[in-house]
Amino acid sequence: MGLRENLRGKRVYVDTNIFIYLLEGNESLGVEIAVMREAILSDECIFISSDLIYTEILPPLVRSENSEAMGKALRFLGENAAFELRSVTKEICIQAGILRGRTGMKTPDAIHVASAIAAGCDAFLTNDTRVRLPDRMERILFSNLPAGG
Repeated sequence: MGLRENLRGKRVYVDTNIFIYLLEGNESLGVEIAVMREAILSDECIFISSDLIYTEILPPLVRSENSEAMGKALRFLGENAAFELRSVTKEICIQAGILRGRTGMKTPDAIHVASAIAAGCDAFLTNDTRVRLPDRMERILFSNLPAGG
């Protein structure tokens, strides 16, 4: 089953690493990135993430003083109607603290998972196998999917 079939009809939480691939590219994941871009344009599913991605994406761009890339990233995140960005609320922070206590996850990962739970996501699209998800949430590893159709 291809990437688009795996995403179709789902509420999909998108981890920061996927946004990095979409913005910067990745030679070994070129086909998957192209298919993901097609899925974004097709409205086949609902993509959700957290405002936390700004905190994770911007530091390397600031350090490299690449204002063009920073502007591109901010426009992509801020103007892309395909992505629903959720605020980090007190409730999400409490849930993230509970998740960290139970699983030992890093704070950003716990916030992403808590955000996915709060948004009622069916799936979590990532390339990070260390993220701990609730049993009811499907993990979709970006690099392990056949990219077809």
